[in-house]
Amino acid sequence: MNTPFPLTNEGVFLDIHSFGNEVGWGWGYTKTPMPNEDQVGGLGRKMASFGNWGYWKGYLFDGGTIDTTYGWFGAASFFFELGTRFSQPCEDYPRIVNDALPALMYAAKVSRSPYITSLGPDILCTTITSTNKNDGQYINIQIEASDDKRTNNQKDEVTFKTGRHFVRLIEVWINCHPYSDECQPTVKRSTPNAGRSATISVQFKRPSGGGKKTMYIRARDSSGTFGPVTARYY
Repeated sequence: MNTPFPLTNEGVFLDIHSFGNEVGWGWGYTKTPMPNEDQVGGLGRKMASFGNWGYWKGYLFDGGTIDTTYGWFGAASFFFELGTRFSQPCEDYPRIVNDALPALMYAAKVSRSPYITSLGPDILCTTITSTNKNDGQYINIQIEASDDKRTNNQKDEVTFKTGRHFVRLIEVWINCHPYSDECQPTVKRSTPNAGRSATISVQFKRPSGGGKKTMYIRARDSSGTFGPVTARYY
């Protein structure tokens, strides 16, 4: 097939086995790039960045499941080579799982629209503090967002094309997910002068009501693409 699937396709498929600490994608029978190479390649590089892993692109093999799940269903499909031995000692499993979990969580976060969301900027770090003022308590957040830091990889001589945009907007939502149509963001902060990465600070009055609340944060780049949503409790 030579026609790319629509960018609105849903679903991520992961074939996880051993070994090699690498992420791979692409057709198994040819090194010709798949039609959605830019989108799948951007997501693959980002998942590899969580474990500081390498990646295989166009690795030739027979009977690969990722050929089927991408070619038949249009799912963003990858294989993970985890661990350092084909028959890994059981006592190594907790470490391997802990190393792989952030990448698997990222795949889950973008699975609703992997060909779109994985191309947007990522929330790399958040620092949450509070300040008491005469009219109540305020929440302070320092947010680091980047379009390219998770896209760069040691195998790429230049920044991969999906990471070449600038961070243009940060949104913070309280107790309501951005995918919901029922609410609006608590904070919207434009960053017209930011580069591919930006660190900003925002402050807002703590909403009324006791107990912990969920904060949802996302960023948009200069192509108009929102990245994955990051959740924090405070």
